[in-house]
Amino acid sequence: MKELVLHIGLYKTGSTFLQREIFRGKFYTFDKSPNNTNVDREQDEKDKSNLLRRFFTTNKDIPIEEIFSNYRFDSLNVISHESLINIPCFDDQLGEKDSLSLFFSKLQELLIYLRSIGVTLKVFCVFRHQPDWLASWYAHTCYRSKHPSQEDFDKKLAFLLASEFNNTPVLFFSSWIESLKKLLGSTNVLALPYESLNEISFQEHISQFIGTDIGWDDKNKAHNVKSRGNNEWSVTKRADWGDSRRALTLSREQERAIQKVFLESNEDLNDIIQSTIPERYYKLI
Repeated sequence: MKELVLHIGLYKTGSTFLQREIFRGKFYTFDKSPNNTNVDREQDEKDKSNLLRRFFTTNKDIPIEEIFSNYRFDSLNVISHESLINIPCFDDQLGEKDSLSLFFSKLQELLIYLRSIGVTLKVFCVFRHQPDWLASWYAHTCYRSKHPSQEDFDKKLAFLLASEFNNTPVLFFSSWIESLKKLLGSTNVLALPYESLNEISFQEHISQFIGTDIGWDDKNKAHNVKSRGNNEWSVTKRADWGDSRRALTLSREQERAIQKVFLESNEDLNDIIQSTIPERYYKLI
C-alpha cells in the first residue's frame, strides 16, 4: 500500500525548521515534483501549496484531483504545510471555533479520495506548551493589532483566560489528536512535543513513522530557538512596538493561569502520544 504522510504544522511549532532541516522542502518533499527545472518546480510547489491551504481552510469546492495532479505516489511521499488549520490570532477576532471542524471535514474528504486510489494517509503534527505558544504567536503577529504592546497582550490574554479559551479548541491538544487517531488509526498518527525538537529521539520518531532514515546531521543542524529566554520573546520588526527592547514577556502568574486551563487536556497527552511529555511544560508547576 502506498502512503502519503501529511505534516500539519501548526504555526510557531518549528514547521519552517523541520521543512529546512528534515523534510528538505514544503509541498513536494524529497523532490517529488514531476517538473524538470528548479524554477518550474518551485512555482509548482507554491501553486499546489496554496491550493492545499485553500482546500483545508475554506468552504470553497476545490477538487482534490487538481491538488494532486501529476503527483507520483510511487515511493516516499511527505507533504509539509504550516497553515492547514486556522488558529486564533490576537486581533479583533479572538479564536475561530469552527476551524477544527472544517479541518476534520476536509481531512475526511482527502482520506476518502486517497483510499480510492490505494493510498494510506498518515498525519504528523507538533504541539507546543500553550503559554509559550501564545506569547510566541502574539510576538509574531502583533503587527495586525491596532496598538501592539505588552499592555495589549496582557489585556487580550486576560480575555482568553476569562473565557477559558472556549473559542480556541486547537490548543486542547489531546482532544483533537485523539480524534485524528480515531479517523486514521493509531499507527497512522504521530504527535510530538515541540520542546523535544532538538533531541535525537525526535528524529528517530519521525524516521520510524515515515519509514526511512531522515539523515539529520546532529553536528551540523541549526538549532531552533523559541525565545530570548527568561520568558521573553522578540517582537516582529513589522510592529510599531514603542519599547526599544522589542521584547514581550510572560509572567509566572500568567503562565500558571494558562496551565490550569489546559491541565486536564495535557495530562491526557501521555496516554495518547508515543513520546515522553516534558513535565516542566505540561504539568502544573
